[in-house]
Formats: sequence, C-alpha cells, structure tokens
Amino acid sequence: MPPDPPETPQYTRYRARRPLVGSRREDEIPLPGGPAPPSGRGPRRPAGAPGAPAPASPRRRITPRRALAVLAAREVAMLIFGRFAVSRGVPVLINWPGRLAVAPLAGSIFFALVGLGTVAEILLYTGLALALWASVLYARFAVGYLNGRR
Repeated sequence: MPPDPPETPQYTRYRARRPLVGSRREDEIPLPGGPAPPSGRGPRRPAGAPGAPAPASPRRRITPRRALAVLAAREVAMLIFGRFAVSRGVPVLINWPGRLAVAPLAGSIFFALVGLGTVAEILLYTGLALALWASVLYARFAVGYLNGRR
C-alpha cells in the first residue's frame, strides 16, 4: 500500500456520509483523483419539504427569449430594408439611439454570462428600446427622403 499523501490543502480529506464500496478506508476518501466531494449542503430533502430549496422556475432563463427574438427580427429587418433603401438611393446615416443601443446590448450579454441576470435583463430591455427607436428613426428618414425626391 502506498503511504498517505502529506496533509496539505491540496490533499486534505473529508469524511463521507456514506462509505464507498471498494475504497481503501471506507470512512475517508482522498480528493485528488477520487470522487467529487459532496456539495456540503447535507442530505437532500424532497421538493416541497420544509427547508428544501425552491425548485427552479422553468420560465426564468439567463436572458428572455422573446426579447432576443425581437432583437434578432429587428436586425434581419434592418438588413432587408437597408438593402432596399440603398438600392433606391437612400443614404445610410447612423443615428444616436442606434449608437447608444450597442453598449447596453453588449453589456447584457456580459452580465448574463457572469450570472447577474437582473442587470442583464435591464440592459437588454434598455438596448432593445433604443434599437427599436433607432429603427423608427431610420424608417422615418427613408420615407421622408423618398417622398422628398419624387
């Protein structure tokens, strides 16, 4: 039998709640290379029992899918209508709401990945509102430009 590893934080041992079959010492399990330690929360309680964690809501996601679908549809519409407008001779001008929409939208992705869902949602809806406002301004400019030329 190999000797026990030195007692360092890397090789510390923990006491298992249930003995594992086939381990060298059934009351201790080495961390490196061995099975993962328990979560430290104690035994699991059935859902709905007092003190049990609340089940995760199936409607709560990292980012709202409907808002992302609206954003994707807006981007596709801007590509289609932008090509149409350019083919008719309408100049493509960038407006400030469109410029300002980039920062909250990019920030919402970052904060969603970091795990700050509420901040990510606020930034997503702010960026979406700015992007939709920019789309309305683009459309008004294009219609006014085409009506002014005729």
